[in-house]
Amino acid sequence: MKMTISEVKQLDHPIDKLMLVSLCGMSYQLYGEDRGKRFAIYDNNGQQIISHSLEEGKNFIHGIDCKAAVLYQQLPYDEACAQLDGEMSPAMEIPIAVH
Repeated sequence: MKMTISEVKQLDHPIDKLMLVSLCGMSYQLYGEDRGKRFAIYDNNGQQIISHSLEEGKNFIHGIDCKAAVLYQQLPYDEACAQLDGEMSPAMEIPIAVH
């Protein structure tokens, strides 16, 4: 499942969680989690939203109504070996302030 940033902003409720998922080094991909479903968030042109710094990532999610925003740090193994079907292993979640 995927949603565009515009679709997320148009939800009639705050999204449960926005996640900046650490890919490798200083790259982060934006994911959302809402009502038990996890999904990638894309820009309005259908491109994955990937930031090259934590600050840039926070700028992407600024203004989106959410219950929580976290930095999701995957295990080193998962960063090196892509998971199937978008699965993410349990990992460390660090709350981030976006306002």
